[in-house]
Formats: sequence, C-alpha cells, structure tokens
Amino acid sequence: MPQSQPKATTPRFGDILPAHQAGTFAKVRSVWHGLRQGAAVPARADLAPVSLGPTLQICFLAERAPGQGARFRLVGRGLNDAYGMDLRAIPLPALVAAPLQRAFAASIDAVFDHAAILFAQYDRADAQTGLRSVMLHPMRDAQGGTTLALGVAAGFEDGAVLGDLMRQRHCAVMPMPTDLDDPFCTDCARRSDDPRGATVRGGPCVDRRATQKGVQSPARPSFTVIKGGK
Repeated sequence: MPQSQPKATTPRFGDILPAHQAGTFAKVRSVWHGLRQGAAVPARADLAPVSLGPTLQICFLAERAPGQGARFRLVGRGLNDAYGMDLRAIPLPALVAAPLQRAFAASIDAVFDHAAILFAQYDRADAQTGLRSVMLHPMRDAQGGTTLALGVAAGFEDGAVLGDLMRQRHCAVMPMPTDLDDPFCTDCARRSDDPRGATVRGGPCVDRRATQKGVQSPARPSFTVIKGGK
C-alpha cells in the first residue's frame, strides 16, 4: 500500500516571530486592527501615534515609491538611533543587501497593490546579531488610496548599517483578515478557542459572536512566500 505524502504547510506567524519580539508586533497589530472599519484598510488620519505606546520608538510610516517599494516617511527615534542617521526618504529595500533588494521591493509592492500585510525577517551573514524583523500594514492616504503603510522593525541594534542584512529568513505576504476578529490578536485567539465565545474584557477587538449567531470563524490566514532570497 503506497504511503501517503505529508501535507505541505505554510509558516505560521507565531512560529516565525522570535518570542521576545512577539509583544511588540502584537501591540502594533492591535492598534492597526482597531482602526479598521469592517474589512476596510484603515486611514492614516485616524492613527494617533501616542496609541502605539513605547513601540513608537521602532515604528515608522512608509510611503509607496515606484520601483523601490516604499520609502521611510516618518521614523521612530529608536530606529534612527540604531542606524545613526535620519532614515527619512531612504528606500526600505536599502536595509538589505543588494541581491535581496529587488525581491524585497516586490513584496512591499504587494502591500499596496493587494492591501496585504508583509512580514520579512533577515540577519547578517556573520550571525553575530539576532534576527531583524519588519512588518508592514497597509493604510489609506488623504485621497483614499492605499499608498501608506504602518511599519514596525524589531531587533535593530545600535551600529546597524544599511545593506548589512545578507540573509533572508522569511519574506511573506498575507491577505488582510476579512473578519473583525484579528487571527493574530492574542485576545481573539483566546476567544476562538473558547466554545462559549466569551468576550475577553479589555481586548482590542469587538466580539460580535454574542449578537451575530451563525457566523463561522474565519479560516486561519496563510502566508504567501515570496521567493528571491536565502
């Protein structure tokens, strides 16, 4: 009897992200998700920087740049300090080595073209520093176009140099959740595991299952891996 082949799996966000960076990314995702109106891309005008709390230091606002993916428009002080320079107007792909820049730019384009979420992770060739992780969340500009992105960059330490990230660990694009519950939100994950559908007090998302019966939980989203780096 022929043996069955194992099913292909896609990487899960929780499996990719280093544990010590999880809280930072969860905070930024919670703020971004809380600005959505239904399934819509949130508007930049509705984002209050103070809502990001301490993570503001490593957050940034990126603006689409044809041919370069995006450029830094506003940058947290912690990220500027890591590079010892003002990163404003610098293309995001400049963070990685030249052989990886085209693929990174193409992944960034998907954030704007498809209102998708990008997660990328790199390290240096000498592996003396930890993993550096970047996540981009699409946002609408004043004209309603998806040309902006709320980003967060974790693991970037003092002494960072543009282009010194030589190895790509992950570069993946994920469609935006279509339900009000964010599958990556810790509180929403707890609720989805609770057969009673109980509301978690203080969570960033609204539990609609108590008032909307018969609504099925959305399937867990998967990453689309972008080739072009090792």
